[in-house]
Amino acid sequence: MSIRRITENVYELNLGKSNAFLIEDEKLTLIDTGEPDSSGLILELLQSIGREPDDLKNILLTHSHPDHSGSAADLKAITGARVYMHAAEKKWVEAGYIPKPENPFSRVW
Repeated sequence: MSIRRITENVYELNLGKSNAFLIEDEKLTLIDTGEPDSSGLILELLQSIGREPDDLKNILLTHSHPDHSGSAADLKAITGARVYMHAAEKKWVEAGYIPKPENPFSRVW
């Protein structure tokens, strides 16, 4: 598990089985939160670049699969960050339960 700077203010967080991304400006925005129980690792990686949990103000979830949003509820509780996601997935993420889709592939055209 590690953190790697991609650009001046964008980092890739290697969380083991998945990656998350961090945008750093006057506040921090985390894109995806990894699997459940990744919050401690994410907070350690933030501290490794000199940032504190309170610096995390926004969490953006790309979708509600467990490897993308599994630690969102924990991180929100710890940091108070605002969480942004599709409204249809809100109830699952808040509960810490993320169902696998019946059909992971669908066409929109």
